[in-house]
Amino acid sequence: LLLMYLILKSPFGSTLQAIRDNPERCAAVGIHVRRHQLKAIIIATFFGGVAGVLFVIVEGSIFPDLLFWTLSLEIFIMCLLGGWFTFAGPILGAAIIVSLRTFVGTYTQYWTLILGVILILLIFFLPEGIMGYNYRQLFRSRASEDRVSEVVRAVVHRIDGLASLLGEGATMREWVPGIMRVLEAAYGPYG
Repeated sequence: LLLMYLILKSPFGSTLQAIRDNPERCAAVGIHVRRHQLKAIIIATFFGGVAGVLFVIVEGSIFPDLLFWTLSLEIFIMCLLGGWFTFAGPILGAAIIVSLRTFVGTYTQYWTLILGVILILLIFFLPEGIMGYNYRQLFRSRASEDRVSEVVRAVVHRIDGLASLLGEGATMREWVPGIMRVLEAAYGPYG
C-alpha cells in the first residue's frame, strides 16, 4: 500500500490522474499518453499478481469458481462504496463489503441479491462513495471559507493600496486613476 501511495503522489501518478481526467488535453500538452497508459497497465498487473499470490497464501488453495462474475461485482462495489478517486476509499469499501458478506452469509444464501441492492442504493444516493462524499464535504466547507477570507484579504489590500495612492480627502475624479493604478500594480497593464 505504501508503494501504491508513493506512486500516486509522484509526478507519474499526477500524470496518470491528468490522463484519466482528460487524455486529449494531456496529448496536446506533450504527454505521451499511450506510453503512460502502458506503464500503468504494467504496474497494475504487478499489483494484481501480488494480490493473487497473497490470496492463495491466505486461502491455502484456489479453484475456478472464484472466476465467476460475482467476485468481479464485489470488487466493483468495494471501489464504488469506498470512493473511486480516493486512495483509502477502496480499502474502506473492501472492509465494509467483506464484513457485510461475513455477517449476512451466516443468515442467508442470497448474498448476490443484497449486493445488487447495495449497488442500486450506491448509484442513486452515494455515487462518489463514502470517502468521495467526505472529501467533497470537507473541501466544500474549506474552499468556501478560504475563498471568503481570500476575497476579504484582497479587498482590504486594495483599499489600503487606494488609500496610500489617493491620500486623504480624495475626490471621485481621483478614484478611477487610483483604482487603475492598483489594478495595474496587481495584475499588470491593461490593453
